[in-house]
Amino acid sequence: MIRANDTDQPVAWDTKGQRVSLSLSGPPTTPVLVLVPVETDFTAPLSAKALALRGNPRRETIQDPSVSLIDCGQPTCGDDDGGSGDGSGGTVFPAGLYIIFQRLVDKGEPWTLGAPEIEVHIHGPQSAGALQYGADLACSGDRVGFPRGFNQDNAFWRGEALLFDQSQINNYNTLVQNGFNVSVWEDDNGKCSIKMEDFDLVERYRNIAVATAGYTAVSAATGIGPTIIAAATYIAAVYQSLTFLWTNDDYLGSYVNAAAVGLSYSDANHVLYKDGGQVNGRAMLVSKGAH
Repeated sequence: MIRANDTDQPVAWDTKGQRVSLSLSGPPTTPVLVLVPVETDFTAPLSAKALALRGNPRRETIQDPSVSLIDCGQPTCGDDDGGSGDGSGGTVFPAGLYIIFQRLVDKGEPWTLGAPEIEVHIHGPQSAGALQYGADLACSGDRVGFPRGFNQDNAFWRGEALLFDQSQINNYNTLVQNGFNVSVWEDDNGKCSIKMEDFDLVERYRNIAVATAGYTAVSAATGIGPTIIAAATYIAAVYQSLTFLWTNDDYLGSYVNAAAVGLSYSDANHVLYKDGGQVNGRAMLVSKGAH
């Protein structure tokens, strides 16, 4: 089978060597053998404990045997039981911004590559000296440890995954008052490691701003416990973290407060915009205290 990138129509050969064009939207009824780049680290097999943690809807995917957490800052994140605490009343989930529901229209992964690797990234400046610099501040998703790990293989996902902990939110709000970008990616190449290849993320955010009355970002209030999540406007002038992406197809969109753009859902409070007015999904983002 030949496929130069995620959007090309697959081309195959039958058992007689005749060329056959296949649909990009779904596999044929006849079984097909597909050779694709490896997306699994076979040098790091899952431990029995890590395997047991999979399937729990609150921490659905724990593919990293170390169950470590990027930018965690919480005492339970490195526990060898996945951060579940010792049963003595220790914090299991830290305070912060969580995603508890997500609906994706285009998941960014063709059937030839199997299930997608969905990640949610927080982008924004990380220092007072570079307030228009877009850094990758936090990552949650398919191959991340508890409590940021979650696995979305289908159009709908429900569970509980930390996106940005409260200490990160508090520190961020001292630098920037117009919010942080919450973006969704399909990342084939490595856990929370998006690679760049000729991609203008800043222009994408500007196009989203045109379609959403200027809103491009999410704002979460400083303080522990339930906090207000509102629409915000942050757009980086320079995204040096354009160590970001391998192909443009992997960028699935950025979240904007639904009410701020006149939309309403019974199961979501944010809408996923991709390339201006294109809606690619929705999500429920909530602020929670430690629980």
